[in-house]
Amino acid sequence: EDLVTLPFYSKWYTGEKVWALHDKLVKIGAAWQVLGFLFLLEIPFIQKCVDGTLDGTGDYGFDPLGLKSDRRAVTEIKN
Repeated sequence: EDLVTLPFYSKWYTGEKVWALHDKLVKIGAAWQVLGFLFLLEIPFIQKCVDGTLDGTGDYGFDPLGLKSDRRAVTEIKN
């Protein structure tokens, strides 16, 4: 028995096995939402590839905490 059950959970989950649940999520469109969200996360990388500014450090330009430094870039390249 689950500790928590979300209210909308019973509308689309009726006790199927994992693969049947996967097929059901694809059928209702949830898989496309996940793929779309992942594609949005990849846009900065694709943009750097097209511009030719990809430097191999995995730096997407997203640094809200200001942790970027040359030392971290070298560590990332060596890793």
